[in-house]
Amino acid sequence: MISGSDASTVRMAGLSQRAVMAMLGHRDPRMTVRYQHLSPEHLHDAAKALDERPHEHTSNGTISAPAG
Repeated sequence: MISGSDASTVRMAGLSQRAVMAMLGHRDPRMTVRYQHLSPEHLHDAAKALDERPHEHTSNGTISAPAG
């Protein structure tokens, strides 16, 4: 088991929310979220990683009905 103060640290280290939830002994994920506070630097790095990954497809943002 880990303490609530460790939840942010292990989450930012890469553990899944589900794993943190189990380690804290929570049954409801909403309780786990209360203890996970991601640093601004971590969030910035995550957003930067998303921006830098190659895009698999491009979309113009429109939705069209199926033909037929």
